[in-house]
Amino acid sequence: MRDISQLSANSPSAVHSDTVRALSSDALAERPITLVWYGTGDLRIADHQPLLSALARGAVVPAFVWQPQREGAIRGAAQAWLRSALLSLGDDLRALGSDLVLRATHDEAVLADEARDEHQQLGDDEHPIHTHQPIGTHQPRVNAPRVNAPRVNAPPANAPRVNAPPVNAPRVNAPPVNALAPSPEDTLVSSALLRLVRESGATACYYHRSYEPERTRLEEHVSRTLQLAGCEVRAFGGRLLYEPHLVQLADGFHGGHWGTLMPFLKACERAGPPPATPAPAPSSLPAPKRWPRSEALSALQLAPLPLRAAGGSGRDWATALLSHWSVSEGCAQSLLAEWVEGDGLASYESRRSRADLTDSVSRLSPYLRFGQLSPRHVYHAVRSAGVSAVECKTFRRRLHWRDLAYYQLDAFPTMDRVPIRAHYASQRWSDDHLALRMWQLGRTGYPMVDAGMRELYATGWMHQSVRMICASFLVEYLNLNWLHGHDWFAHTLVDADVAINAMMWQNAGRSGIDQWNFVSSPESGSQDPTGAYCRRWIPELKQLPRKYLHTPWQAPAQVLAASGIRLGETYPERIVSDLKAARADAVAAVVEMRRRSLQVNDAGGYDTVTLPNGIQTRVFTKQEFRLNRDGTRKEFEATSSMRGRGRGRAIRAVPSPATSSATIRRARRPQMVSAAESGMQQKSLRSFFVSAAER
Repeated sequence: MRDISQLSANSPSAVHSDTVRALSSDALAERPITLVWYGTGDLRIADHQPLLSALARGAVVPAFVWQPQREGAIRGAAQAWLRSALLSLGDDLRALGSDLVLRATHDEAVLADEARDEHQQLGDDEHPIHTHQPIGTHQPRVNAPRVNAPRVNAPPANAPRVNAPPVNAPRVNAPPVNALAPSPEDTLVSSALLRLVRESGATACYYHRSYEPERTRLEEHVSRTLQLAGCEVRAFGGRLLYEPHLVQLADGFHGGHWGTLMPFLKACERAGPPPATPAPAPSSLPAPKRWPRSEALSALQLAPLPLRAAGGSGRDWATALLSHWSVSEGCAQSLLAEWVEGDGLASYESRRSRADLTDSVSRLSPYLRFGQLSPRHVYHAVRSAGVSAVECKTFRRRLHWRDLAYYQLDAFPTMDRVPIRAHYASQRWSDDHLALRMWQLGRTGYPMVDAGMRELYATGWMHQSVRMICASFLVEYLNLNWLHGHDWFAHTLVDADVAINAMMWQNAGRSGIDQWNFVSSPESGSQDPTGAYCRRWIPELKQLPRKYLHTPWQAPAQVLAASGIRLGETYPERIVSDLKAARADAVAAVVEMRRRSLQVNDAGGYDTVTLPNGIQTRVFTKQEFRLNRDGTRKEFEATSSMRGRGRGRAIRAVPSPATSSATIRRARRPQMVSAAESGMQQKSLRSFFVSAAER
């Protein structure tokens, strides 16, 4: 990997760019100049309509302006990816006779203070959290007192020391984004682009339209600012297959509840023609007569090293993480070709749940997230691959999950921090900070959960089936607010996406449009039938026989000894010893909250939400949460035939309040889960997952 900190104005790359500029300036002195404003979701050259339209007009000035003050946009692992993607894009543009102009709006002294503050909170070089949120913006908030929360066993005294940072409560009460009121940071970006227009002599600015609320507000402000200065501004589609404002969904049930995949797919088909064929990359790009000044990439301070309180830098997490990836547009194109032309796409339907196979999913998600790969490229590559519709049905549908996530974000702009089912904000959650930390570090004592969380931290990515297990464990068994999971994934995923991450965690946390109708078991190991996945990410268990690999607490003492395992020393004890009781408590918390919100409980026992047009519509609600109008539980018979739309067996009705309380009391005593109880846990499912992990 190239040392991006050395890419400065005096570097060989910069000298080469100066030569290109000098050679091209005379012939193009009179041609119109267009500034192409790159964002964080279109870092490519092929199928880039703003770039191609600027090329047709005359000379081109590609530019990227980094706005680190914009809270929640891009954090830790994704920042590391962005840094490498910008480096790669700059190389590709220079190969075409152009360049990438970089500007930043930050105050480096402020960033240094924030990095130092992070290290002081963390106190752990092995697990730095790279975040650049304004200091003090997230004050702890306790939603409700902890009542009968499941017992979480503390790690043994001789376990490795973990300095857990203070856990900030989820951001529930953040104000909505006002598209009409630009922030001070928006003004900084507008001013930076206006300077670029004047320095380059550009008379137009072209860019890809964004769909994140804060970015949309920024683009509106930039457009007004540049137009007032006499600069033409054009926004193009291209980050999604379908523009959200063109997709019309009727309220109610139409082959699925409002905002779910199948009605959305049909609405997309009605919205207009299929996505256009992707355009090839240009062979060259004409340069302007004079280039504006560009900052070095290192000046953007993307994913900087954490700073120790005593001075010096912490561990370089970003470099280790990116060693698992090749971050370039060319690599994205190669991966896509290998996926559709090899066995990947053809075998996807039968192997997509297998975390133990390295090629069961495409791993294209970060390239799509940063726009190094156009969604239209994937769309048409899949359709021209010669694979039958049956074999690639699920993969084709999953590409539309990105569009669905942004459609929901368009309807609910604060869904990354406020429950879509607004009444779910009052749900009782556990405040067990230690349990959260153990989940983050992959030290829960449940190998499938721990393997997933360790893979996430090491590589910035996790298999889609394992994401479901980890999310279910946090919400269904630890009863921790889904916003904690959302924020951790936003920091540690290289494919972290505002809309997709929010949609996934809202649904996992039950407050989303498409509430998960399943619970993924942390015990079954069905996604890892060979054991290769757990053995890779939990080497301390690699000698354990497959029979006990996913449930080491069930192994006889002599088997553990022969495998070199001492539970509580070489591998943690389970932080929740009674899954059944823990789950009963989590379900009771939802039912309690719904009983307090009967005004949004319809005659069928379903939640209702208010759409942007003011209409209330029913949204899917799990059968175990449904209530009559008087708050009593709706009766139902839970059998193995109840499949929940193909996503697993329905879970038994929660026992009566008296029984539930007794069960919860039993959860306070450490105890092994019996074979009968273990059998009641839901098997992990080969179901669709709302993140981009499989794409």
